[in-house]
Amino acid sequence: EGARAIELQTNAIRLAEPGLARALAEAGVDEAFISLHGSTAEISDAVTNAPGTFARTVVGIDQVVAAGITTRVNFVFCRANLEDFPAYVELVAARWPAAMLVVSFVATSTDVVPRTAELQPRYSEVIPPLADGLRRAAARGLVVTGFDSMCGIPLCLVPRDVREFFTLATVPEGFDGGEFIKAAACERCELQDKCFGVRRGYAELHGTDEFRPVRADTPA
Repeated sequence: EGARAIELQTNAIRLAEPGLARALAEAGVDEAFISLHGSTAEISDAVTNAPGTFARTVVGIDQVVAAGITTRVNFVFCRANLEDFPAYVELVAARWPAAMLVVSFVATSTDVVPRTAELQPRYSEVIPPLADGLRRAAARGLVVTGFDSMCGIPLCLVPRDVREFFTLATVPEGFDGGEFIKAAACERCELQDKCFGVRRGYAELHGTDEFRPVRADTPA
């Protein structure tokens, strides 16, 4: 009986308070999923529009890691921070080497999120800094995840060996209530049942010409 694991999703601002992370660990929190939106206060605080929160989140992550809680640090690509990802990888690898890094992409999933190019870049704009960051992460032994999530990017665009994605579970039909669509290229893609596709809001803003079908024999 009971939960197999307890995960806390947070910006870790409160966890900067001494002793709080330790108390949560003792209370049974196993994992923490913490969003940090840039490698510097200038970038992160601009994304959140909350000055001073970068410094508090960084200290909060310090406290969570020190408390022995498994930590995943989440980077959400948006227009304001997309070029910062390589530096972000360096920060995480240097300061929290035992943490995992999760890659997400800003989602126009509700009317609260503006569907504008000023907030949401094209995937093709994200790929170069993402690829650079992934190379740096591999060199430093930092684990990067998130590509199998509906908050990630379409699998065909991930700039690393896509063959790993053929072992993913099949995406349940109707899981999204119609929020995601598949592009014409998806019909010829051998990963189409493993991939969430693209959010309808993204397709309405940027179209679907970036996607390409993947085959099982696609080179690494």
